[in-house]
Amino acid sequence: MGELSITLEELAQLAERWAAGHDGQRGALPSRIIDRLREPLARAWLNPEVVDAAEAYTFELHGAKIPPSTRKRPPPTPSRGRCQLLLVTKSKETLSILRPAFVLPVDWRPSKESGDSSLRLPRGLASFAEQVLRDVEVKGLSLHLPKEFEEAGVDLSGLEFGYESAWAALAAGAIIFDTQGPRSDVMATAAWRADADQSEKGLINRVEGVQEKLTAAAEVGGKIVFLPRENVADVEDWKDKNPGIGIGIKICFLSNAVTKPRAAVGELLQSLGIPPSQAAGDPFEDRCKYHEQMANEEADDYYRRELLAEACERLRRSTGDLNVCRLAFIASKSLAVPLLLASLFNPHHVLVLHDGNIDKSKLERLTDAIKAIGRDESAGPRGVQVVLCDKDRLVPDVARHVQDFEASTSGKLLVDLTTGYRAFNLALLESAPPDALKAFIHSPQKKDRPGAGQEELQFFPRRVEAPSPVTD
Repeated sequence: MGELSITLEELAQLAERWAAGHDGQRGALPSRIIDRLREPLARAWLNPEVVDAAEAYTFELHGAKIPPSTRKRPPPTPSRGRCQLLLVTKSKETLSILRPAFVLPVDWRPSKESGDSSLRLPRGLASFAEQVLRDVEVKGLSLHLPKEFEEAGVDLSGLEFGYESAWAALAAGAIIFDTQGPRSDVMATAAWRADADQSEKGLINRVEGVQEKLTAAAEVGGKIVFLPRENVADVEDWKDKNPGIGIGIKICFLSNAVTKPRAAVGELLQSLGIPPSQAAGDPFEDRCKYHEQMANEEADDYYRRELLAEACERLRRSTGDLNVCRLAFIASKSLAVPLLLASLFNPHHVLVLHDGNIDKSKLERLTDAIKAIGRDESAGPRGVQVVLCDKDRLVPDVARHVQDFEASTSGKLLVDLTTGYRAFNLALLESAPPDALKAFIHSPQKKDRPGAGQEELQFFPRRVEAPSPVTD
């Protein structure tokens, strides 16, 4: 099916013919209108009576007469990077075949995978989306019609809307692109007005067409809609006029306090189940509390992305520069401790000991993370040795592996005693050479891992600072 762009003028002509109400055109004309807009956009944007007439005409052609369809508009499909834009139809008087407002799904995609399909977006939307990316400091994405629209040949490049109110939905979608797709029942319409003197600051601004947008959101199953606080009066008016519809929607308001763009959509991100983030302006303490509640594998990724840099910075203030070149530790289910030590000391070589109680996939995940963390291209790859220790001969076997590691590498060695069971820890402690640093991470345990933000690096035996020379 070829692509077919439609313009505002063409829509107006079709609407005029529909309004004329000639019986001879009531059958074929609706089908032609749908063909011009293309499914699934047509069903989302056309007034129900136009869709009903087209369906009745189609069935009559096949020798069957049925009552007009009562099928509801299809709900938006949530997917990675998808945003649901609530758009108002301008010139409603001359475009009676269209709904006053409709939900247009659009997708964020990595720029390298985008091709030229962004050219099918309504005129001006792609450039507006680029400004949103600059506002929230996200790079490497571009905006497109969803694939189901593209496959159907939908092309909206001949149309143009006002996009200021799409700012909040696009901003939230860009921020969460690498986290998860948005829920289809959460929508937003809110504009951003940058401060005249400081472009990185501003406020959430009021939008137009709130009542039409709320009705459109309700018709596709929206349960939560975020609006600027300045639109409170519009919301109350809509609730009064639509008591039945209004009961099923929770209205939330975004703060209009002067703030940074990413922080302005913080409440929206939380409603989508998005973890608190440094990029969104959430404080370190809130991120630590969230980390405590997470499952181990998810917690490891979150710790690395959101907490590791600040945890290292706290520890560096107390440890100073120890110039550790080699690190030896016992593998565990959590990556928090090895990630912290590898990032804190950036060793050239790492020895990972295990006794077979950690499955292969977690061991590979641990190894890959240790190879990458804290390394830049100029430093070259980090050497990581993973060895299986004999549980029946733990002390001599651990000693052998540590000696082999010592013989094949050079530099200051730090032995981590944080993880592992008592016999394994004692075997590693016994095997450590006299000049090695012996340390462990101390903090309250949260789900078998150190509490983020409370880590303390303690040495065994405790390091004693040399006394300052006494002078007369």
